[in-house]
Order: sequence, then structure tokens, then C-alpha cells
Amino acid sequence: MEMTASLAKELGYKSTTRGALITKVTKKGTLKRGMVITSVEWKDTPTLREVQAELEKGSLEKGILLQVRAPQIGVRFVLHKLSEKK
Repeated sequence: MEMTASLAKELGYKSTTRGALITKVTKKGTLKRGMVITSVEWKDTPTLREVQAELEKGSLEKGILLQVRAPQIGVRFVLHKLSEKK
């Protein structure tokens, strides 16, 4: 979901926050529902379309570096990667 000014304010972000809002996670990990992806592999991604395009270029096997933001934690960098099955 794309972050809008009104949604940002409703969720406790600055109204200028842009990026892709994480609305669903499929497993326990560092990414949490309510976080906003603001860059992918060091490239600013202010729209959902840009986040999706950059994610498609990356490799989950190697890992994709995300910059995420949340009101409670501020800015954090996360390496999003497929988990290895044992």
C-alpha cells in the first residue's frame, strides 16, 4: 500500500513520509506490519511502484537491502532474504 500524507499522520508518521506501507508479513522476522519501506538497495523509493520495481531487480537468495521506518524505532536497515531450510 502506498503511503499518503493522511495515512502517515493517522499511523504516527510525519505527513511527508513516502514509500510502501507493509500491511502483511508472512513469517516472524525483522519486517513488521506498519513499517514503511523508503529505499531499496540504497535507491530512494517514494512510491509503491518504485519499491516493487526495485524489489523485482534484486535477489532474495542473496538478500535485498531495505531502509524501513517506523514511528517507534525511527529508521532501520534490513537485509531481506529467503530463509534457509534445514
